[in-house]
Amino acid sequence: MIIPVNQKFIIPSGKISFDVTSRSHKWTRYFSPFFVGPIEMYDGYISHNLENCYQYSKVFSQHINHEQNPTQSYFDFAKKGWESKTPVKYPMGAWETPLFHFWDGKKLSHKEARKTIFLDNYVKAVKDTEKFKSLKKISEQYEEVYLIDFEGYNFRNLNMTYQDVLESNFTFGQGMVLSMMIDGFV
Repeated sequence: MIIPVNQKFIIPSGKISFDVTSRSHKWTRYFSPFFVGPIEMYDGYISHNLENCYQYSKVFSQHINHEQNPTQSYFDFAKKGWESKTPVKYPMGAWETPLFHFWDGKKLSHKEARKTIFLDNYVKAVKDTEKFKSLKKISEQYEEVYLIDFEGYNFRNLNMTYQDVLESNFTFGQGMVLSMMIDGFV
């Protein structure tokens, strides 16, 4: 069983764990959205990594017109981010809240964007890699495997299913998506 957790969680003695964040110094750092990519997006756009794909799909107040649609300045800003090889967690600063995400001509809520942009593109980019196949094989050899991720939490302890996670306001990251992939949910 795969159990996504965060860095504060104390891994039980004798259990195996993998840090799947960009801070890891092991092969599992590949699973960070900072390193997953390139991502083929929509309308021929390509992002060098999933982090920028997701973060630069956010539309902020300075990038909309009076009809609440993204302006050319948004696309110039987003394209520059997607073309950058340097991952950016907060393109407008951590204090700025996006109005919505924009994807393939549609405005998406945060929940919709987590599925359509983050989860779907993550699965597509990772599922056939040798590293994912290795992680899946390891997970089959142990009763419990903990995946450490900044947004990780043990959803099973909260009596949640994967569907509950997708429908909740809880955040989730690559640890949760890897768990969903290994368990065959996605």
